[in-house]
Amino acid sequence: MLALDKLGARSIRVFDPEPGRAAILATDMAANTRAEVVVATSADEAASGVDGLLNCSPIGMFGHPGCPAEPDVFDGLRWVFDAVDSPLLTEFLNTAGRAGAT
Repeated sequence: MLALDKLGARSIRVFDPEPGRAAILATDMAANTRAEVVVATSADEAASGVDGLLNCSPIGMFGHPGCPAEPDVFDGLRWVFDAVDSPLLTEFLNTAGRAGAT
């Protein structure tokens, strides 16, 4: 979140399937950034109209296959970041790359 602040993010949307976790994260982030931090009610809402998307869920890791977002969510994104480190190329990154995101 500090990196997003340093990069000039004006708005950060947070989504977690468990709303209480999203609220706690958003409160912590808001205390450490100048950006507006908003809790989204769905992954689609969180990704709508944004420049970039971060995956900080375990989805995509070995043992947790899949992608945390539908393929159309990646349309128009400039960049993505996946916190998953194993495997290096996740379905999230591959799908984003096919949509033109770096």
